Amino acid sequence: MGSSFKVPFLRHDFGQMHWESVGRIIAFGWQKEKYLPVKLAPVILEQATFGYAKSNVIENFLKFVPESERAVFEAWQSDFNTVDKEELLEVLDGHSCRKTPTENNAEEILQELAHKKLIQEPAYVIEQWANMLSTAINHLDDISSVYENLQPTVRKVLRALSFPENMNTQQREIQRYLTTYLRESGTRGWQKEKYLPVKLAPVILEQATFGYAKSNVIENFLKFVPESERAVFEAWQSDFNTVDKEELLEVLDGHSCRKTPTENNAEEILQELAHKKLIQEPAYVIEQWANMLSTAISHLDDISSVYENLQPTVRKVLRALSFRENMNTQQREIQRYLTTYLRESGTRGLSRFLRFCTGSDLFLGKTIVINFTQIQGFQRRPVAHTCGCVLELSVFYDSYPDFRSEINSLRMQCVGDGHYLINEVRKDYCL
Repeated sequence: MGSSFKVPFLRHDFGQMHWESVGRIIAFGWQKEKYLPVKLAPVILEQATFGYAKSNVIENFLKFVPESERAVFEAWQSDFNTVDKEELLEVLDGHSCRKTPTENNAEEILQELAHKKLIQEPAYVIEQWANMLSTAINHLDDISSVYENLQPTVRKVLRALSFPENMNTQQREIQRYLTTYLRESGTRGWQKEKYLPVKLAPVILEQATFGYAKSNVIENFLKFVPESERAVFEAWQSDFNTVDKEELLEVLDGHSCRKTPTENNAEEILQELAHKKLIQEPAYVIEQWANMLSTAISHLDDISSVYENLQPTVRKVLRALSFRENMNTQQREIQRYLTTYLRESGTRGLSRFLRFCTGSDLFLGKTIVINFTQIQGFQRRPVAHTCGCVLELSVFYDSYPDFRSEINSLRMQCVGDGHYLINEVRKDYCL
């Protein structure tokens, strides 16, 4: 269980023998291939190996909790006056916190919550792993550094590729395709539903609607390029001396840049690249859209703000859920499972959930009614009615991982004219 970092989940059918086997696999993986399970919170391996946690427990905890909760906790740490108090209380209640948060006790409470989740709860697992790991990896002074070295990055992977020295034009083109792919890895209409395609760069809609770009073209461009390229460009903007010059030249060459980068021309070159990619290249499409959009959405002064309002967030989606007032113990448990699942979901996961429940992958402000059923066994599955935004959930789930596994099967793929395929999950559409 967990977000960026995971924590072992105790199961009734997973006893001492099973956890010892997992420990042997971890030890063998390191001894044989120098491999460690980098999704596992480092403090757990440290506790099993050295008998105490070397790395920062709170930092591990903040990478364990969902991104939405991490944002709340970090706001609390930095400035208590800026944090949403109601949301902070909701998040702390989800971790069974019994203390009232103040501006002075953030570190204290987070340390306690982190220790409970990362050290106390998996204590049985840590105990079973201790014998194997204390001898297999006890020579590692800094497990966190090993984790960092094992993490794949675009630069590491690109440098691991080996191409023939003499390549023809076709082969060099395929090399460029593969390089571009690796750099990119990692990562209804307005009048009817107040829906806009928020994946489309705002400057394109602005150019088609108003005849000029209102938002910052470079900012749009930095959200268009792959994350690895964005990091290079932002480093160039902030401090030319810290940027990897070789990588910067490679990235600029990929955009057919013909100017030499210096510490003074970052904005100039990025402005030119952004305008070429976002305004010049799609000019024909923008021209075809202009007549419709200039009348349909010309009243929107700030398209970027509309984009932001349409983006799903954990808080928006949780507030859109409607449960019955009087719930029994089973129903409250399923409510907790669903709330936990949504808090763990990123933007993509929230979009998939909204699409399943409402038919739209954006937040349109619709209430999602949660009904409970008594379906068990192989017939048990979530059922969504998009016409009324109703989600039916069974009350018969043995554990949260069981619930999460079934909800995760809501993997929708848009095909053809907008119909959806849902793998192993029934979906009732109102036609």
